[in-house]
Amino acid sequence: MKRTIAKDHMEKTEYPITLTTFPRLGSPDCIVPSYPASGPKLRSQYVPDEIANPHIRFPTLAANIRWRRGRKVEINVPIFRDEKTQWPFKDPTVNYDLHQWPEDDDVRNGAAKDNHIYMDAMAFGMGSCCLQITFQAKNIQEGRTMYDQLSPLGPILLALTAATPIYKGFLADTDVRWNQISRAVDDRTPEELGEKVKTTPQGSFCIIVRY
Repeated sequence: MKRTIAKDHMEKTEYPITLTTFPRLGSPDCIVPSYPASGPKLRSQYVPDEIANPHIRFPTLAANIRWRRGRKVEINVPIFRDEKTQWPFKDPTVNYDLHQWPEDDDVRNGAAKDNHIYMDAMAFGMGSCCLQITFQAKNIQEGRTMYDQLSPLGPILLALTAATPIYKGFLADTDVRWNQISRAVDDRTPEELGEKVKTTPQGSFCIIVRY
């Protein structure tokens, strides 16, 4: 019914489509009115601070994730390769010469991966459309039972809602948004991600207690 109502207000050559993420989010002048990117709250190359909810919770969350990670969030989505895609693909929107915040060094330290679309802010994950439902269990046993029953439904629902094929105006080689949402709030350190080995200072020792 909604699709029919929408078509009544559109041209014959126009068609309503369902997308869970604005396809040009992060592209220049994609927001009206336009605001400059690289603000003090998100420190993103692509999206302005004005895109985030002004409530103190949200800029604080973004800052806390950056602080714990020691860098901005790193979202890399594989680019869709067709016969005209430059290969290897290097995201042309990455500004390697930006020196406004310490986190601007991220891209110079390898944050933007080849053959991927690079994004650097929570907005790219939290800006995705979704329906969130909260369940309350009466005890841990009921919680575990509920979890086990919902686990096989997750992939099915994800496949049914696959409608996220474009990021920053680039066609991606994926059509779901789960990985992007997950990476947008990933606060793990390089050591926790297995990218670095955590070293113990010389002369110190570790005690391992097993329960």
